[in-house]
This record gives sequence, structure tokens and C-alpha cells, in this order.
Amino acid sequence: MILSKNTRLRPRSLDEMTQMCRRLKKRLFWLTLLYWVFLFLMIAISIVSGCASPPPLPTLSALGVDDFPQPIEPKSFPLVPSDDEDARYFNAIRIVESGEDDWAVGDGGKSRGPYQIGRAYWKDGCEYGGVLGHPEWDYDLFVWSRPKVEQVMKWYWRRYKAFTWEQKARMHNGGPKGMEKQATVVYWERVRNIAESMRKDGV
Repeated sequence: MILSKNTRLRPRSLDEMTQMCRRLKKRLFWLTLLYWVFLFLMIAISIVSGCASPPPLPTLSALGVDDFPQPIEPKSFPLVPSDDEDARYFNAIRIVESGEDDWAVGDGGKSRGPYQIGRAYWKDGCEYGGVLGHPEWDYDLFVWSRPKVEQVMKWYWRRYKAFTWEQKARMHNGGPKGMEKQATVVYWERVRNIAESMRKDGV
């Protein structure tokens, strides 16, 4: 931008500076007004456009797609009931695994939720329960839900014939062969001690 000789960047007096400020305020006012008018028009256009009904989408058959994968139909699955002892041991396992943090993530992201369940564990349990692939038993969505995870754990234990709480806890920690791993003994002792403490406290 080339300034002419008559262009003054600095006011020569207080009155001149006051006049310059007034002119700037006036210009700013009109620019602000234009901005709000433009914004109002854009909102009005978007509202009017949204009220118009979109044309109906063509069906798959009309497109000639007959082998498109269909939604998974709901399946029946055997829910396993719980009792007071179950509640104590589930609480104990949850304390050991996540410190009762439903949103815990461990093992570099491989174990998630209140019971630190991995995808393979979830798959085995859901497969036994007959819900593998069902949207209401999606790992990423429901591994944070205590009731869902506890049901998957019950199916997992039934699949691998874990009947006592020692078997259940050690398999939860060490997989289907958890009873064969010495490292799961310490894990089981921690779970048992917490559960026994709850029982004595009347929990």
C-alpha cells in the first residue's frame, strides 16, 4: 500500500485523534452489523433447507443388491443367576483388577473395563452364551458395563468348567489354563482375602 503525501499516520492534536477514533468506531459498528445480518441469513437458510423432506432412498432390491448382509437377528442366550457370594467375589476381582474403576485401561490397551477383559476373553464368553456378533454384546461398547461383563465372565467360566471361586479367579487371571499357572495362586489369595473381609463385615 502506497501512502500519499497527505496521509497522516499520527494525529497532530487531541481533537484530531478524537475524530479518528469516532470514525473507527463508526466503521466497526457497521462491520459488526453486517456480520450479524450475514449470520442471521445463513441460519435462516439452513433452517428452511432442513424443513424440506429429502427424497426417499432407493431400496437394496431396487439397486439390484440381493446379497447385502442382513442385520443380526436377536438370539436367545442363557443368563446365569448371581447370589451374595457371587457379589462378594465379583467385587473382590474388580478391586484387584481395576481398583473399581469402570473405565480402566491396562496392558497397553488390551485389557479394559472394571474387570480388565480382553477381546479373546470376551469372544470366548459370548460364543458360549450364543451372542457372539450381537450388537448388544459388542466388546468396544459394553466392556465398560459391569452387568454385561459379569455375564460374559460367567459364560467364560462355564465354557472352561470353572466351578469353584478359586478356579474362576485363577482362570480369569491366567486364561483357560490358569489353574496350571503358579502365578495365579497369589492372585487368588488376594481375591479370597478381600472377599472374606467383605463377608466378615457383612457385605
